[in-house]
Amino acid sequence: MNFLCDEMLHALGRWLRAAGYDVVIAAQARPDHEILAQAIDEDRVLLTRDRSFPAAPTANSGQVLLLKSNGLEANVRELMQIIPVNWLLAPFTRCLECNTPLVAADHSAMARIPQEFRAVPGGNYYCPRCDKVYWNGGHAARMRQRLAGWQKVRT
Repeated sequence: MNFLCDEMLHALGRWLRAAGYDVVIAAQARPDHEILAQAIDEDRVLLTRDRSFPAAPTANSGQVLLLKSNGLEANVRELMQIIPVNWLLAPFTRCLECNTPLVAADHSAMARIPQEFRAVPGGNYYCPRCDKVYWNGGHAARMRQRLAGWQKVRT
């Protein structure tokens, strides 16, 4: 399942990416009809808080999911009531910034990872598109705990 999040659900989109989902996050101030057309063209489920989207003809087909809740935790709970999100699908395999699949860090990317984390199990990765590096530090452990917590709620 691939997603498109509108700007109101940017944080949820980044966490879905962290879980391993292919998630496009719509640019700010982009017209609703363009966002909906992109979701249809790319066969993505549109996640939105914008109440004007349900008026769209595809809203009843599951193409558009209107979340009514506020805040990340509430958005996660509401989304899980609608569809079976696997929060442990493929954690940390996509760039949180641009959605590109990550690749193993090469020599130049490794040089940008703090020395104390270069040999930590769990791998070191980078995004070939935006050149962001990722390593298995304390922040990754906290994110994994959060994803695992959401997964426990799901099951």
